[in-house]
Amino acid sequence: MRDVEAPAQRVSDAVADAQAGGAHADAGHVRGEQHPGARLQVAAVDEEFEPGLVGVSAPVRDFRGAVIAAINVSAPKGRLGGHLDEAGRRTLAVARELSAKLGYHPEPRPH
Repeated sequence: MRDVEAPAQRVSDAVADAQAGGAHADAGHVRGEQHPGARLQVAAVDEEFEPGLVGVSAPVRDFRGAVIAAINVSAPKGRLGGHLDEAGRRTLAVARELSAKLGYHPEPRPH
């Protein structure tokens, strides 16, 4: 279980850092970290499901590349709304790390 706890702690740390005013870019940048033809990397919601609720999610993939879970961070808009981009980047990093531990290794990006 230790390997799973470390990524979970990084998500918690990411939320705390984002709430404390960590550096961030715009939401388009977070979602734009994929190369042409790539699958969605980060999903962000801004009050689409419930007034005042925002969040970001990133897929966790198994060794075949199938999505088997997701890492999600959500909070009241007043706490996280201005920091969705940073939370998205960090959530994606944790999801990628967990995916790698499950044997997923994406093909290199074309240059």
